[in-house]
Amino acid sequence: MLGRTAKSLRDQFGRSRLNWAAIGSDAQALDRLASELPSWFPPGSGQGHGVKTRARAVIWTNPQAFAQAAHMLLFRAQGLTQAAAHHDRRALMLNARALGHACGSCHSRFRAHSGWW
Repeated sequence: MLGRTAKSLRDQFGRSRLNWAAIGSDAQALDRLASELPSWFPPGSGQGHGVKTRARAVIWTNPQAFAQAAHMLLFRAQGLTQAAAHHDRRALMLNARALGHACGSCHSRFRAHSGWW
């Protein structure tokens, strides 16, 4: 869901005229999803517990590191929401890039690659 919403937001950047209502909606959704992210991986969930996931065990063995990464994602999402609310295209682009880096760093550390990567 996070990826789909981020793609919807990125698609807006290719337009000659930004749809601020759509951008604001996507930014708020990313903010909400980022705040929910830690609850998606409760202790005792994951591989070996009947749950299909690409999450690495480090999420559960080092929950402080995962919490810190999730907090950074939320921080970046909030910056994006603020830029969208102010219709600030430059800040929006900078915050979108920072959000992408937060996503990528979390995925590289806490997500196993699928077979087609």
